[in-house]
Amino acid sequence: MSKLEKLDEKLLALISNICGNDEYITGNAAKYIYYNSWLRNQNQAAMKAILKKGIAFLGSSELAGSHLSHPSTVFHHGNSDFNIILIGGEWSQSLLQTINIAALEKFIDNRKIILNLSPQWFEAYYRSEAFSARFLERNYIEFLKNPRISDSLKRKIAARVYEMLETHPTERNKIQLYNRKYIDKNLSSMENLSLAIYDKFELMKNNYRFASDIQKLPIPEDNFIKASEINFADLMTQSEKFAALTSSSNDFFINNNSYARLRSESQKNSRIFSSMHPEITGSQEFNDLRLLIEVCKETGLNLMIINIPANGRWYDYVGFPKNEREFYYQTIRDICKDYGINITDFADKEYEKFFLRDTMHLGFKGWVYIDEAAYKFYQD
Repeated sequence: MSKLEKLDEKLLALISNICGNDEYITGNAAKYIYYNSWLRNQNQAAMKAILKKGIAFLGSSELAGSHLSHPSTVFHHGNSDFNIILIGGEWSQSLLQTINIAALEKFIDNRKIILNLSPQWFEAYYRSEAFSARFLERNYIEFLKNPRISDSLKRKIAARVYEMLETHPTERNKIQLYNRKYIDKNLSSMENLSLAIYDKFELMKNNYRFASDIQKLPIPEDNFIKASEINFADLMTQSEKFAALTSSSNDFFINNNSYARLRSESQKNSRIFSSMHPEITGSQEFNDLRLLIEVCKETGLNLMIINIPANGRWYDYVGFPKNEREFYYQTIRDICKDYGINITDFADKEYEKFFLRDTMHLGFKGWVYIDEAAYKFYQD
């Protein structure tokens, strides 16, 4: 062993000791089961602790909020024998979720995972800025380190990530170093040392910031509930009644507050409820979805895809033809069939009142369907 290699080991051991252990984070898991933050989602200790308590559920902006049919409420903020572990936020689409799955799959004991697909992901304008804002470097590193994923698939994903970081050259340069370390394996000793020290300090910073977040979170005080005792039919009835009270201002069955924002935005843009015609047929998102499925296949994950509908009344109004929407739904079905993936298909609910709360996000009734479907998939 060279002097430089011995120095590498001593420095890294020192930094590891400074980082401390993860006992505080794992010991407070009850606080953050439904605290769906980017700090939590890239913290290995935190995700290892909570992924044992339910099923991983990947999505985007529809995961936010809390109401009577949202999983956090239904499953008593973690005081349940089953939980839906929400992972993702605005702009967390297929490519970002591919990285998340690859980084976290080792903690999924039951090998089941759910992806909630939104038609809006496939409108062909996914921007570099949006991707970069949600990119989790720690999860990218864990993806590259995953021995269950082939180098050929890693190269395809890495190339796509490089493309999507177009507006962030600093981040691009960093991931190129990580690609060389874990795929090409051609870093010099000095580059290895520099990258390892940087990596350890980033890990320490993430642990510190997340531990600070945890201190501010309350301990859930809900009574314990068994998921098998939840009456989803009653919950559906309650949800429909509540949704009707909060969606009385329009004929699209859109939540009143959301509809008011639509009116305001339309007036600012000198358009009355119009929308740029979405382009779906040539979307790169379909290929990103295939990458996600290939990661699940290589790592032995049992994936269920949820096919969420558009708001049929709204899209009819703004001129997005039904036959083009059906093209999207059928393409998702075909991809699932090609790969032998489970699909829970809600495309036939385009016109069901209150399935969505606005033009794209799950509503009170939509979440009830999801809650029940996720629990059944977990149990099967």
